[in-house]
Amino acid sequence: MKVIEKTGKNIEEIIDDFKTEFKLEDYDFTYEVVQKPEKAFLGFIGGKQAKIKFTINNIKHGLEEYLKEFAVYAHLSYNTISVKSDDKYFYVEINGVEDPGVFIGKDGKFLMSLQYILTQTFTTRDPQKRGVVVDIEGYKERQEKNLTKKVLHLANQAIKTKKNITLEHMNAAERRVVHKAVKDMKEIKTMTIGEGTIKRVVICPAKGKTT
Repeated sequence: MKVIEKTGKNIEEIIDDFKTEFKLEDYDFTYEVVQKPEKAFLGFIGGKQAKIKFTINNIKHGLEEYLKEFAVYAHLSYNTISVKSDDKYFYVEINGVEDPGVFIGKDGKFLMSLQYILTQTFTTRDPQKRGVVVDIEGYKERQEKNLTKKVLHLANQAIKTKKNITLEHMNAAERRVVHKAVKDMKEIKTMTIGEGTIKRVVICPAKGKTT
């Protein structure tokens, strides 16, 4: 964490100037008003500027450094590591990887394990308790498109046959893709079955939408 103090005449202006200077969003820092502004007596004597103490979350930098060290230790080469964030997640993109398959692993299991480790390591350090999403060379984006295409095909098949279709075991992220793919199809409803973190989604023909 990096702590910075700023002073000025107006609290809102200090915060806006701080965000602009360091190119931050609201969820990238916290602040404490140390001193509220006070007007000078009769406009001449005394008076105090506002003082604010800002604490910047260095999670993005920490994620980058962690992955750089990991790549060296694992003898994995890459060109760039970029980290973006919103109010729910840190999004890590690794590009220019010489052998993406090593990072991804069979059925994406190595990538999921790496993501899990990063989430467990950095979520506790973040005041917002955001998760971490990791992608290698756009792998997850391609997987999501392929899964969406498959789900839409199976949904139409369920409508035609009027029979339920149970998908293979999926993690939470994959199940979200399934629900999202059919959410606007009034003839289809979905339900999740199973226990633990790896469950199955059932696509069911229905007169009304019930997800």
